[in-house]
Amino acid sequence: MRLWLPSFLVFVSVGLSCFAHAEDDKQPADKPYVITPAAQPSPIGVGKPCEYQLTIAPKAPWALKTSTPLKVALRPSDGLKLAKATLSAADVVDPKPEAKTLRTDCEVVKGGTQAVSADLSFFLCTDQICQRYIDKANLQMQVP
Repeated sequence: MRLWLPSFLVFVSVGLSCFAHAEDDKQPADKPYVITPAAQPSPIGVGKPCEYQLTIAPKAPWALKTSTPLKVALRPSDGLKLAKATLSAADVVDPKPEAKTLRTDCEVVKGGTQAVSADLSFFLCTDQICQRYIDKANLQMQVP
């Protein structure tokens, strides 16, 4: 009769440790950065050149270093062509400001609602630690 108690305790402790690990993988609700996607010029037009920009602005005391891995995978809608499908630290416009802007050329080939979805992976650092962040950003634009 007492054999089930140790088995039950092992089962519960393993279950709780798995639950605690899953909680550690979640991103914090109050992110230490702001992501802003944009398209220039505004408004953009069919057949005209444009550029897609994505700015990552860390909040103090965090900093986005261009020496750490930085990857942005882009998925445009059918009516939009991007010069690059993946952006990296090499695509940062100016590495000096705290907020880093990545860019690529684009062209709208069809009017209507166009969109770009971005999957981001980057590191923010303080004087003591670096932490990896994974996030998404979406940009929708109306093209006449």
